[in-house]
Amino acid sequence: MSTRWSDHGFERVDRIANLKVMAAADGVTGAMTVTGGLTITSDPAALAWLRGKKDDVGREVPPAELAKYAPQLSGTAFEPAPHVMFGTATSGEAHTTSKTKGNHGFWPARPDYHSIFLLSGPGIKPDKLGTIEMVSLEDRLAGALGVDCPKP
Repeated sequence: MSTRWSDHGFERVDRIANLKVMAAADGVTGAMTVTGGLTITSDPAALAWLRGKKDDVGREVPPAELAKYAPQLSGTAFEPAPHVMFGTATSGEAHTTSKTKGNHGFWPARPDYHSIFLLSGPGIKPDKLGTIEMVSLEDRLAGALGVDCPKP
């Protein structure tokens, strides 16, 4: 009998930053696509505003990294600041306390965004894979299992 257990990344969240609420309060009406772990804009006013929100908005994702991990997206992308998740509210409070201690859905290259993987059973030798980038699991786990994964 074998055992497999895995979970995708998870990160501590202390507060939710409702970017569209904050932008509207500051008179910024440019288009922004907001998800919990990423916001994207091509609007110059929204871009300048996001760059100034250091308490809530973290790293600007380099264009090559955006193309590597999400080639379907265009514009300039930003991650939330550490322990912040972006909210999608368009009215109400600018900041709310997170209802959970953590969440997932963040950009895969975040430094504190980790996953776990456990595999045991006949023929599986004990090993530690170390830290694995969220988007490189396939090759690392295939190596641990001694199999090849065909590339599309």
